[in-house]
Amino acid sequence: MPNLDLNFAQFVSFMDKGFTVPPEHTIDQHPPGIPHLTDLDRSRDAFLAFKLQTLSGSGKLSIKINAITISVPFGPSDSLGRIWYETISAEGTPPTIGLHEVRNEIVANVDSGQVQVSDFKIFYHATMRVTI
Repeated sequence: MPNLDLNFAQFVSFMDKGFTVPPEHTIDQHPPGIPHLTDLDRSRDAFLAFKLQTLSGSGKLSIKINAITISVPFGPSDSLGRIWYETISAEGTPPTIGLHEVRNEIVANVDSGQVQVSDFKIFYHATMRVTI
């Protein structure tokens, strides 16, 4: 029987209690950080989702995941909270530094105001290889 590659969806969830920015906050692989992305298929897009809630002011929340920076505007209309979704592009030509099975790091900061960030989820495709 030939090799068989099966693709399926996976997700990891972390930082459910969240944190307030500022001050700048880093989430990395160390507990209670980002779980390993088992069998990550880096040729396919992934998705990052998180909840944000404005505590005061308005501005831009900067979320940097590895070498990718996401800029999220926030203000008084977000005082009840909302969910933000972002696509993390697959590696292409030239290669980008997107997600890794291990060693992922997220850094959150704001230019002004204060925001609560929580309930991070990363949805990604995984590949299961069967060799007989």
